[in-house]
Amino acid sequence: MANEYQGTSIVDYLKSIGQNSSYQARASLASQYGRSRGTGIIGQDGSCIITPESHFILVTEPEGLVTVNLTATEEDQGLYVYHIEKNEYIEVRGKSGSSFMYEILAIRKGYLNSKVEIDN
Repeated sequence: MANEYQGTSIVDYLKSIGQNSSYQARASLASQYGRSRGTGIIGQDGSCIITPESHFILVTEPEGLVTVNLTATEEDQGLYVYHIEKNEYIEVRGKSGSSFMYEILAIRKGYLNSKVEIDN
């Protein structure tokens, strides 16, 4: 995709595709996604398995997109998502002993092919 958005701002992204970027519009978008958060520590084998909370599996589409955000608590930890097994686990790899925070986002059940409608 030659015109793929490269920025980090949801507001700028929505504007770039001609969508409403107001707080109400962003809140409406956020309500469509399931979320699971927590912390983890990379084991001696260089990996950590994250299991989403039970409610996450119940409220998200089994075939929808999953996004995992990792935030290292120290510099140079080499953290990355190695494998995603939807609704079962996510394997994170990095330097042994590294601690991190994570957030898992997925499409809520019933919203897989929905378009957001916002009153102006």
